[in-house]
Amino acid sequence: TDLDVIILPFKSKNASIAMPLVLLEAMMHGTAVITTPLLHTKEICQDAALYSRARSKSLVRAVERLIKDAPLRRALQRKARSRIKENYTQQHMLDGYTKLYNQISSSKL
Repeated sequence: TDLDVIILPFKSKNASIAMPLVLLEAMMHGTAVITTPLLHTKEICQDAALYSRARSKSLVRAVERLIKDAPLRRALQRKARSRIKENYTQQHMLDGYTKLYNQISSSKL
């Protein structure tokens, strides 16, 4: 890939993000991820990322680790792409929205 690693830290562990699309896009292209462990980042990435708090020495260590450890970087890249193919294709997303729509439309308001 043209981009080996994406670093997406969030300043607050309570960051209110719905779904960081940049992670999906980067992972779709096989980019290794370093991000803050939040609900949605962990849901999207699972074991296809390194997690670190923003503004911490562990973030620097995670970056250095992926720079120096090419096999780990490549493994995370493969896992990232695989996660997207298995869980976030256009058809998966459409099926999810259809299921949600059907649940809402069949419930009594």
